[in-house]
Amino acid sequence: GSPLQINLDALVVDPIKKGIEACETPPSLFDEAEKIVLFLMEMDVLPGFQRSEEPTQRVKRSDTAPTENIAVVGEWNHSKMPANSSLAKKLEKELVKLDFEKKHVGIDSLKAEEENKRLDSWCQILEKEGETNKKQIHRLQKAAMKLLAEKEYLEKREVVLKETIERTLDTIRAINETPIVPLS
Repeated sequence: GSPLQINLDALVVDPIKKGIEACETPPSLFDEAEKIVLFLMEMDVLPGFQRSEEPTQRVKRSDTAPTENIAVVGEWNHSKMPANSSLAKKLEKELVKLDFEKKHVGIDSLKAEEENKRLDSWCQILEKEGETNKKQIHRLQKAAMKLLAEKEYLEKREVVLKETIERTLDTIRAINETPIVPLS
């Protein structure tokens, strides 16, 4: 036979798988599965052990499954026949311990989620600022190219103006050196 197991419906398992695959593990992710497992333990497994405590209804050792197929839970396994309510007490302690660990993990998960949200918002701000900076750099580069073109134009204009001034001065000197002849 196979080891003792509890089968859960796909309706319960699929949301858990999706949550784990999407890295979304809210504290309530396993609640439904936990309720079903606890219900099945209470309604199926525990009554079987309680019946086994009654001396008149003891199961013969030969009727039980081979021990290699029995899953161990804590210090107790299905091959032991409980003699008193210590099984229930052990189960209760284990459940309280699991519940505490689940809450502790849930709190850590919430803290990690909050930190991830905070870091994500910073990344978004930095990305926006990065885009803004890229746009501003692009605008400044355009302005610099425009200024460079304007500078080159002005330098050429300066050369033309200097040549024009030189010719004008040459013309004025030539006029000044030429004697003025009155028109008569």
